[in-house]
Formats: sequence, structure tokens, C-alpha cells
Amino acid sequence: MVPNQRSNKVEVRLEISDFDDVSHEEISRRLGLQPSRVFIKGQPYSPLMARIVTQNRWLFNLYAAEQVRPNIEDQLDELIRLVEANKSAFTSICKAYRCGVFCLVTVYKGLNESTPAVYLEKRHVHLLDTLSALFDVDIYLSK
Repeated sequence: MVPNQRSNKVEVRLEISDFDDVSHEEISRRLGLQPSRVFIKGQPYSPLMARIVTQNRWLFNLYAAEQVRPNIEDQLDELIRLVEANKSAFTSICKAYRCGVFCLVTVYKGLNESTPAVYLEKRHVHLLDTLSALFDVDIYLSK
């Protein structure tokens, strides 16, 4: 199903960063996941930007841009499932490098929709602790 482009949404993403002694490909191999996007230190962020990437970053979005995203609880539960399937690799990588779970909330002004809730159950806090991960929430208000 294609999401409504003008619907409030929450997106959960896993990010590994601050690594210089391992390749993006090695992280992918060890975790058994293909990243949604990578940033390579010293390269431009994109062909349209002159700004240079200052740290290696490996990003994994749980859902493709065209997919409808469930609520934050279900997305974090999916992340727990992925981590549990390869727990030793995840904990090893996340203890060695910076690991973060990022929550992007997009709220469209003027919609007759409630703002998506952002909350963590005990199992989600345990996930963050297991990964030694930071948790970041970014809220975007769009017209």
C-alpha cells in the first residue's frame, strides 16, 4: 500500500556511525542487512551538495519510502526482532561504534489527524540498553 503523502507519520531508523576501521560492506555482512543509505567520510553528501561528510554512517530504515509505516511501537518491535535474530553481531558493532535509533516524526499543518505518539515500552528501553544506543526524536512540521 502506498502511504498518503500528506499524512502524519513516524519513521524509525537505525544508524551506525563513527567507524574508520571497518567498511560499510563489512557492517552489512555482519548484521545481515542492506543499508538504506550510507555516507562515506570525505565524500559529498550528494552530487548537489558541496558539504562534505565528516563521519562514516550506515543507515537502515525499517520501511521503504513508499511503504505505509505502522505506529512507533510496532516499528520498534520489528527492530527488536531484527536484533534478536543476530544479537551477537548487533551488540558487538554497537559497542564498538556509535549506534542510534532515530525517530523521525512528520506532522502536516492543517490536517485533521492526531499527532503521532512517541513512547517507549520497557522492551524498547531494553533494546536501547542492549545496543548501548542513543535515542533521538526529530519532529518536522510541514505545510
